[in-house]
Amino acid sequence: MKPPKAVLKKLESIFARFLWDSKDHTHRLHWKRWKDLCLPTEEGGLGFRRLQDLVDTFSLKLWWLFRSQRSLWAQFLRGIIPITPHVDDQIVWTDTSDGRFVTKSAWQLVRTESTIQAVYRMIWSSIIPTNVSFFCWRLSQGLIPVDVVIQRRIGCHIASRCQCCSAIETIQHLFIDSPTADTVWRHFADIFHITLMPFEGFQYRFQAWRFSVQKYSNGAEEDHLESLPHHFTSAYRPFISAHSLARRHGHRSAFWCLYYHPSPPPPMLVFWRTPPVGSYKINTDGCVKDGFASGGGIIRDSSGQCIRAFFSFYGDCTILGRSYELY
Repeated sequence: MKPPKAVLKKLESIFARFLWDSKDHTHRLHWKRWKDLCLPTEEGGLGFRRLQDLVDTFSLKLWWLFRSQRSLWAQFLRGIIPITPHVDDQIVWTDTSDGRFVTKSAWQLVRTESTIQAVYRMIWSSIIPTNVSFFCWRLSQGLIPVDVVIQRRIGCHIASRCQCCSAIETIQHLFIDSPTADTVWRHFADIFHITLMPFEGFQYRFQAWRFSVQKYSNGAEEDHLESLPHHFTSAYRPFISAHSLARRHGHRSAFWCLYYHPSPPPPMLVFWRTPPVGSYKINTDGCVKDGFASGGGIIRDSSGQCIRAFFSFYGDCTILGRSYELY
């Protein structure tokens, strides 16, 4: 028994209102049709499923159970629609390799398909937070409420001006072409050795980053993608430190944090010298871990031979105190 289509439509309307945060007495703009959202993420949707597709899928499952099982219910239905006896039939589900019915394959059969795009697989990666993926999805779909998009949605011309310059506020300008956005893109492109082309759209720029990742990692895209947050954090950490210094000590400290890179100290060779003939040398060291100290030492002669070694556990104390006692 199938539920009425009006009921399914009403339920999907409730789902859509919840997604776009519409209240009982307020109506928010629904940026995308619900049926377009009910596509897999790699096809440009959000991975939801239409209720009608689920009804059709489980109807197929009921048919499969009716044809394959020997329950009382299945025998009753076979009595209504008799099957030709004296023939050994075998039921096979052709959409799976082993011939068994799988609900997912039935859903793939009844749903409306769209083109798979690699950029969406990158956006909805498991290593990216869901809220970031959702924002990038809206950005790739042109669903950000900038001035030009709002004009097109409401069908009314309004004054448009970017908050950072005098250009018209479009998605392309705000996230790609504006001087501020271009500076950010080029900063991280230099870090990750990515070539940026002018007049690229958002999806083309994402694809450029993806291909650069593949080239850099010799095809091991997923392995390198997992390391990208670490590289990004390492590159972004100086800006965080500069912002913190600017709030505490002024912009001069922030400037030195960002742009002053002292050269590392030259490497220093460390080695052990033998004592003079007829003398002995003792070397000691101590260590404290979790508040518990231990230490030891070794005595060697002029030829480097070990004469005696010792070790002791000192209990709860500081490393400086025990080093002094060893000395």
